[in-house]
Amino acid sequence: MKTTDLKKDISQIINKIDDENILQSIKIFICNQVAQEDDYDFWDELPESVKASINIGIKQADAGELTPHNEVMETIKSKYLNK
Repeated sequence: MKTTDLKKDISQIINKIDDENILQSIKIFICNQVAQEDDYDFWDELPESVKASINIGIKQADAGELTPHNEVMETIKSKYLNK
């Protein structure tokens, strides 16, 4: 398949997608692949809602508001696997 045909196929597939999150993910992926500048940062491409959620998580972690992985796994196992 020629590069031009492949681009056309990809474009047609993308044009059928209405989900903004999927489109944003595709954009980030493509930008990461073609970025030539050393100063490119995918953070700039993230939606503000995602940035806000990440920042909340960082603040919680910095404040020690964490649940150890083994406790989370035990909770999940007892809730979903021990029925």
